[in-house]
Amino acid sequence: MASSNHCNQFDIGAALDFAIQNGLSERSTIDEHVVRKKLQRESKEAYEREMKLWNSYTIRFPESDPRNMRTMKHFAEVVGMTTPGRLDKTGKATTWSVRNKMRRFYNMWERDYKVSIPEEVKLSVAPYVDGELADKLGLSREKRRPTFLTIANYVHLQEQLWTRDHHDYVHEGSRVDSANLLNTHCFTSARLREVCQAVYKDIICMVGWKDGEPEFKVDFKREHTKGMQDTPKKPEHPLAEKIEGEDGPPPLFAQPILHWLANFLSAQAFRDFKTVDQILALTPRPGESYRILDWADDKRDQPVFPEWTAEGPKDKPKSPKSWGTQASAWAVRAGFTEGMGLHASRREALIKVDDNGYSMGQVMKFAAHRNPRTLVGHYLADMTNVDGTASFLGLKPRRDLTEDFRSASMRREPNLPSALPAKLREALQSQPDYSEITSQIKALLYKIDTAGLGEDRKHLIAQRDQLYRQRSQLVMDALETYQQDYSRVSHSEGEQEAKDWRRVQFDRVRHMMPERGRLADSLPTRVAPRSDVWVTTLRDLIALRTNNCRVAYQEALRPSDGRCPVAFCGQEMDSSWITNRQGWENHCQRHLDSGTFPLRCNPVIFRHAVACAGYCPACLRNTLLPASQRMRQFLDLPAWKRHISRCVSESISSQENSVSIPCLYISCSSVLVCRSDLIYHLDDAHGIEGLTVRVEEKWTSNAGRPKQRSRRPLPSDKPIKSTLYSTVGIDTHAFSESWRQEQETLGQATVCAQIDDHGLYELSLDTPRLLQSGFPPDTMPEIATPAEVPDILSSTRGSAELPPFGEPDEDVLLTSMLDPRLSEPSVSLVQSSLTETLSVAGTNQDSVTSDSAGENQAESGHAADVAMETPVPLDAEQDIWQVEKLLAKWKQGRTVWYLVKWQGFENKDNSWEVTVNISPEMVKDFDASFQGNDAGVELIDKRLRNGKSEYLVKWLGRPQKENSWLRAADIRE
Repeated sequence: MASSNHCNQFDIGAALDFAIQNGLSERSTIDEHVVRKKLQRESKEAYEREMKLWNSYTIRFPESDPRNMRTMKHFAEVVGMTTPGRLDKTGKATTWSVRNKMRRFYNMWERDYKVSIPEEVKLSVAPYVDGELADKLGLSREKRRPTFLTIANYVHLQEQLWTRDHHDYVHEGSRVDSANLLNTHCFTSARLREVCQAVYKDIICMVGWKDGEPEFKVDFKREHTKGMQDTPKKPEHPLAEKIEGEDGPPPLFAQPILHWLANFLSAQAFRDFKTVDQILALTPRPGESYRILDWADDKRDQPVFPEWTAEGPKDKPKSPKSWGTQASAWAVRAGFTEGMGLHASRREALIKVDDNGYSMGQVMKFAAHRNPRTLVGHYLADMTNVDGTASFLGLKPRRDLTEDFRSASMRREPNLPSALPAKLREALQSQPDYSEITSQIKALLYKIDTAGLGEDRKHLIAQRDQLYRQRSQLVMDALETYQQDYSRVSHSEGEQEAKDWRRVQFDRVRHMMPERGRLADSLPTRVAPRSDVWVTTLRDLIALRTNNCRVAYQEALRPSDGRCPVAFCGQEMDSSWITNRQGWENHCQRHLDSGTFPLRCNPVIFRHAVACAGYCPACLRNTLLPASQRMRQFLDLPAWKRHISRCVSESISSQENSVSIPCLYISCSSVLVCRSDLIYHLDDAHGIEGLTVRVEEKWTSNAGRPKQRSRRPLPSDKPIKSTLYSTVGIDTHAFSESWRQEQETLGQATVCAQIDDHGLYELSLDTPRLLQSGFPPDTMPEIATPAEVPDILSSTRGSAELPPFGEPDEDVLLTSMLDPRLSEPSVSLVQSSLTETLSVAGTNQDSVTSDSAGENQAESGHAADVAMETPVPLDAEQDIWQVEKLLAKWKQGRTVWYLVKWQGFENKDNSWEVTVNISPEMVKDFDASFQGNDAGVELIDKRLRNGKSEYLVKWLGRPQKENSWLRAADIRE
């Protein structure tokens, strides 16, 4: 035994000599400071923020030392005064926030200076903040209530997301991932950061056996677990395909493997299997109980939940903060007034695990906790699950006592309004503080338009943005007050749904997204894995993640087998078409007889396509008009607004001020007490915004008529060479004269229309103003780079309402109703010429135009090119302004568009016009002096492309989405 000990001592001594001989450090060179755990990036940023405040503090108070109690109390007061509060309405910080900031400061100061702050100093600050400082500064002692994502709340979220959510995600794949992230967050109790940063090599996917049938299993390893980064013992969570309850399988939205497989297959993440059929045919190899599926080599380090753009997924994982913000907004849309906290689902998951009888060790392992006090003190609800009554009386204890109370923690109001109603919005806009801010914004917009590109302009923009925030805050405060008052009063089910367009928006556009429409029906159903519905749902989820989400189609206009509805291209399409005038008249009459119309009558453009046409409620009620005119469809918002501004305003003006005024809309049974209430009702319930009747008398003669603005020149006296007009048979002389005569008989109803953020335009029928009809071409100008010019809606061009003056000599092609709720069985399409297709717009009042067909064929592209060959003049209702000057030029093919500044109006009213709408002399003078677009553009950015300079420009007065890149040669510098 002694020999053995001597040998061990000899070996240890030799090892120590070896270390010394090979560079063992001198002990005196090693610092004596305490070693602290390395901070994660997010934590380090928060800690460094507190140090920045301290560094500024020491500049003002140079002798400061945090080891001094007086200094710490003074600095705590600084922290309390500079920390904004979110829970307290006065904006005061909570004592909990101040203590948290001080704790981070202690830690970071000790790290930086390698000196410890005495414990008695640190321990004294907490009671000082809670007591003396809170009283002195009025700090809030409120603490955020814990919330719990119970099953009831979870179901509300899923139903909102799939069956009624109006939110248009940047890519539908992001919607799929949001649901999958929520499920993973709920089912594994993993923190968001752990889930969002998962890559494919963190996941094991296998196929095994269950009750003699194959099933998929997924093992999710939490590589980024908080506090366990440096240990190999990371929590892992298995998820199985076959899950069953007492009443059968859960709804499809709660079956995790369905969503994981959709992610894997849409990303082509498997090395050997690419399709749904291949995956569902898999079984373990003979003699084996499982088979692991290998990942493709290029996918192992790719994120399972990536960030999304309109083009698709990026290589970057989704930010937890981004998803947290997105999920909270999703919860608000579902009626949870305060959104959803990031720990709501994790907290509920741990409560359920604890209630299910698992040992404390298993619960802590599931939660990735090392201290049981964390679970008890921070996650389990304060309300005990013990049934005291049953325990005392010796009865069977209940396990569901606290479920409803936890559900109520998220405070849901199903019909909570998400915007101010029209009456309150108008009242807010008339308040002095709101009006003053609006006036200041308008003044700054003018200064910004006339400023250069220097620092002055940046300062003006910063001022404007600050004013926008102030005005938005006024709206938010008014909405919060209205929501609180609304919640205090009992409201009937569906009352607010009729007034909030967001609650019906999905129903209006779901026919444009067939996969999402099917998912709205399938995901809430309870069906077993691998059933027909389950497989169809898997395919639809994959489609949402992979399809192009920038363009949508009407199903009736969707290209089928590469065929196009544009007649002259020679490709037929099977859809709902009516091929004679009487058939169309009968079709419209059947809809009128049925009395079923969509609740809202404004047109909807969804992803560059017409989802729902607009209707005029006054025309629908006018039984003197033919059915086709009563049901005229407006495909574009400006054309619809122009018609509404005249027709509906006249109808409102004719209403008597009595105790009962029926709503103008044929499908609405509401009765209002006065005209102003009718106007507000049309805005809230039917999407007709901004109507106000100020003057009720009619013009009786030209004498005494208010002076009108000079009109923009109408089309010239010679016949217009327009396929649209000539085919319909409209005589332009009669057209212009009829329009002038019509104006002589109109009343003086005044209409207001909200335009962007620039205040209100007043649209008066005696002195009408255009509701932003200007638009640039929808495809690429010759002077720009095709890859850089954004998609611009073309639905406005050429689709303005055309009065039914001319009638064609023969039957023409007519389309069916665009609204999905007004569809009928289809009639076969017959061959037709281009002129017949174009004549529909003139004969059927915006039923369909070549532009709408072209837009719905955006991916094939040729229809839009066809539509551009013949520019359509603006209709006479628009010809009411006088051109002040031309600012810029945009050429596409043989068509030239000019950016027009209108006499007496600001730059925000600028519009793109073709030459027929501008005097020839002005065009000639502009072209003669044109050397480049300088007066009509604002330079935003510069780049080199193929060795040549290009500038990103904003067209003066036009929306930001029209920004485009121009060559340096096309701009006069």
